[in-house]
Amino acid sequence: MDQEHVLPDWLTRELPDLGRGWHERIGAFGTVGKWRDKPFTVRVGTVCPRCNQGWMSDLEGEVRQWLTPMLHGRGRTYYRGGLTVLATWAAKTALVIGSRAGSMPRAPYEFLYRERRASESSSIWLGAFRPGAYRFYRTFVPVHVSDTDAAAGETNAYSVTFTVGHAVFHVFGNESGRPGQYAIGPPLARRLQPIWPLPDGPVEWPPGRPLTEADLDALSNAHGEVF
Repeated sequence: MDQEHVLPDWLTRELPDLGRGWHERIGAFGTVGKWRDKPFTVRVGTVCPRCNQGWMSDLEGEVRQWLTPMLHGRGRTYYRGGLTVLATWAAKTALVIGSRAGSMPRAPYEFLYRERRASESSSIWLGAFRPGAYRFYRTFVPVHVSDTDAAAGETNAYSVTFTVGHAVFHVFGNESGRPGQYAIGPPLARRLQPIWPLPDGPVEWPPGRPLTEADLDALSNAHGEVF
């Protein structure tokens, strides 16, 4: 297995060197690790070399043109092509984050590997971030969707929230294969733009008032209606 960066290492050349800060890994049963290191150094060892050096590397290069303006807080209009790349990259990043935390369903990984895109049962939102004490934010929350054949309490879905520069990505995925199983209520919904499934028209970024760390904490725990 190869060591894959959770976030691409080219970000170290785009964003200022903030020195060593705290990294915290939280799994299904609470905090399982905390350490000091530079941003964008976290890796996972669960990626096959062929994928890591092939289509995953290509995706990291392709997303750069769409992601870079948001890193620095510059507004931009995104159309279907750019939104598809951003959504695919966000889905991949969420699954890599989840692989460190454990308790992830297999189906989203298998779909991404086979189709090279987010599944129809995934929902992805894009927002803007106003950094405070912590420059970067990343959470994984295991979820149980009850309207499935899964045993009670079994993790068959997940929610991942992460920031990159001034961009916020919120990803929900599940293994049921059925869309429309997740909703974000107001006021957070008004400050996020859905980008997957693809919207009917273009998306303007930033979508308005930026999210704070407290908002991200609320978002990470706001599962809305999961049924």
